[in-house]
Amino acid sequence: MKKEKLEEIEELISAGQSARARKLLEGLRVSKIPRNRMSTVANLCRRVGLAELALKILKSVVRSSNSQVKAKANEVVVYAQALSSIGGSEEAIRLLNNNYILQEEPKASLYLAFAYFAQWDYQTAIVHLENYLNRIEKGTYIYYIGQVNYVAALVTLARYKEAKESLEPLIQDLDSRKHTVLAGNCRELLAQVFFNQNKLEKARILLDQALELLGDQKYPDALFVKKWQALIDLKKDPTSNEARKKIEWIRNKAREIDHFETLRDVDYHTSLIDGDSELFNRVYFGSPFAAYRQKMKKNSKMVVDQSFRRNFSNLQAKKYIDIDSLIEGPEALFAKGSLYHRLLYQLSLDFYRPIRIPTLFSRLYSDEFFEPESSSQKMKMLISRLRKIIAPLGLKIEEKSGKGYLLTADSKVGFLYRAIEKKPPSSRLHSRFKEICEHFSDQDFSCEDVSQFFDVSPRTAVRWLNEYCEQGMMEKTGVKKGVRYQVASA
Repeated sequence: MKKEKLEEIEELISAGQSARARKLLEGLRVSKIPRNRMSTVANLCRRVGLAELALKILKSVVRSSNSQVKAKANEVVVYAQALSSIGGSEEAIRLLNNNYILQEEPKASLYLAFAYFAQWDYQTAIVHLENYLNRIEKGTYIYYIGQVNYVAALVTLARYKEAKESLEPLIQDLDSRKHTVLAGNCRELLAQVFFNQNKLEKARILLDQALELLGDQKYPDALFVKKWQALIDLKKDPTSNEARKKIEWIRNKAREIDHFETLRDVDYHTSLIDGDSELFNRVYFGSPFAAYRQKMKKNSKMVVDQSFRRNFSNLQAKKYIDIDSLIEGPEALFAKGSLYHRLLYQLSLDFYRPIRIPTLFSRLYSDEFFEPESSSQKMKMLISRLRKIIAPLGLKIEEKSGKGYLLTADSKVGFLYRAIEKKPPSSRLHSRFKEICEHFSDQDFSCEDVSQFFDVSPRTAVRWLNEYCEQGMMEKTGVKKGVRYQVASA
């Protein structure tokens, strides 16, 4: 692709004409893109919603099986960004958590923080945002992006004093530089601080200012502001029908634009305002991240029940299914730790956000990397098979507008959850090294031996063995076809 064409696409994106830019990129022949333009083209693809095309472009260098091909830091960063944008934040973290990448490419720290945001790990994200801010020139727009996200993390972690001390001068600075959107974002963040300190009038003034800066119809930013305005009205007068209507409008708008975290947050704050234990427990049991659940327990006096009976409709179910009953006893449907068990477990975790295929793939095949075509097909076949297995129970797996999959059920069937924090069902892959030790004992062996023993491709076997060698768990001798492996001596 010529430089002039790339400049044209960049101009179209900057002018808000992403659809036209997308059409120009969709017809690309990946094999014809020279190495020196791969990351640029892939990044343009990512920006217009062609993340899977971005992955295909960079796969040959980032995930090359040729040891002579070394990915550059900026190539890895763009690849990781594309992964995160389609739900592959866990794999993105593994890619970016690399000293070489973080040292060579300062922006890697910012995107690593974003990936941790997606995992609701704001504590770790803050560390990487601090690293980013220490390496970016102060006063630049990209520096302010880092600052705004840093204070957003502080607010999320309820570090309100630090957030307020940072936000007040930051707002003045952004106003003077006419960074309108960031200034609006910061006012919304400071309003959250005042809301949580019960200073509702101060919060309302800031939200009115934020909406004026951001625009009444600019979503999702406007939705965040309107959410807090509605919650203030409800907090002031929990009996207000008008406030309830605003809350319901927020919920409907969040569903319309697929902003599932707004749905979760509205339910959480509404449960606190109303003292609604049933809704509080629904949010608690329906949120997959431990840090979020810990926040809920820390920031409220509500009691977490020992168990929760989830209804999938407005009607109360007649039968509640416990996932443990599906792996134990005479009516067990599948083996404990099997792919079906682990897939159903993952699908059951989140009541709000549909889980996307890259996320599922990363959690079920943690030692493999996501490949847009083959990995997606692999997961879709697995989901299809699980659907058939659980259908007689009245359980369903629904695909939600291309955004991912949710566990649902007939109105007569519910799901039983327990308060004990369980670890995800372990997979056979986690005991792989132990199996190699037991099978090969003190013998040396080849990649082909491991490939045949586990019934995986030679390429996958090589990747596993190289990881063990890098960690000092195995020793490697020979070259090319004569390479042999042996478990390292203690």
